[in-house]
Amino acid sequence: MSSAADTPTTATLAGFTRISRTALNRVLAAITAEAFSLKASQVKAEASDDAGKLAIAVSVPVKVPSLSDIARDEALLRQRGGALPEQARQARTALARRAEELTGSTIGQINIDLVDSILDGKVAPQ
Repeated sequence: MSSAADTPTTATLAGFTRISRTALNRVLAAITAEAFSLKASQVKAEASDDAGKLAIAVSVPVKVPSLSDIARDEALLRQRGGALPEQARQARTALARRAEELTGSTIGQINIDLVDSILDGKVAPQ
C-alpha cells in the first residue's frame, strides 16, 4: 500500500519537456490572433532565439473601419484602439504578456508586420 508520502512529486520526477517549433509558432499565432481579433489561420507567427530570449515575428492583416463609418462616428478609431501604430503597440504588449505566461520563456523582441487590411464594420446604408 502506498501513501501520499511515497508518491513522487513533479519536482522529483526525471525527464524533460520539449516544445516543438511548430507548436510554439501555433501558440504564438493564437495569441496574436486574439490580440488583433482575428482567426489564428489569418496570422503567421515565427519564434527564434534572441540571445537566450524568445524573439517573435508575426505577420497579420489589420481590421480597419470604412471611411464612411469613421466619418459618421469620429470616436470609432479611439474605440478600436487608436491609429494603427497604437493598435500594434497594444497588441505587442498583450502578446508579450500572454507568450510569457503560456511558454514560460522570457520575451526578447516582437516584430509585427501589418501585411494586409480587412474592411471591418457596419455596411453603410444605401
